[in-house]
Amino acid sequence: MGIDSMVVAVDFDGCIAYGAGVKIRYAKQAFGIELRIQETAEETFPHGKQAYRRMMDAVGSELIGEYELAPNCREVLARLAKEGARIFVVTSRYDRELEAAKWFIQKHSLPITDVRNTNDAPKRTVLKEILAAAMLEDTLSKLVQLEGAVPALYFMKQPWNLHEQESASQLQFIAPVNDWVSFYSSLTGKDFYGKLSGKT
Repeated sequence: MGIDSMVVAVDFDGCIAYGAGVKIRYAKQAFGIELRIQETAEETFPHGKQAYRRMMDAVGSELIGEYELAPNCREVLARLAKEGARIFVVTSRYDRELEAAKWFIQKHSLPITDVRNTNDAPKRTVLKEILAAAMLEDTLSKLVQLEGAVPALYFMKQPWNLHEQESASQLQFIAPVNDWVSFYSSLTGKDFYGKLSGKT
């Protein structure tokens, strides 16, 4: 698949930026609870949506500097941009959390064309507006809603989405990927390190 001028959409939390460690530390300090990494996603947080929202209000903005950049994210995004792709972050973050995400992207010098907030609209609306050809997401339920809206849907396997990985592997319209390098190979048909992956 040629990627010149292709629009690639990427979710921020869980794909570009890893906040699980920050959530685990915050939950211990603020709530006195020991979270396992599998419990750091909204769907699996054991203390309900309100407590999760309170945690994210702090973690998602004030503590963004403690988030980790996903391994090989910068390198893969730079290669895609060099090959002509336009990369959009599509996120449900808003207000301070959105500004924090933009700060994180700038801090790490990521070649992002634009950051789009969904404004509570379905992600498919934003993806159609930007004419996305591919979407990388770490939440299976969000990808399932995009069936038919984007030609290529990629599910990034993470320790916090173990509960979704078997289901993702059974869906024909979703391509599970292990990391940024495997995403690049699946998207382009090329090995990131220079060898052909056998795809055309």
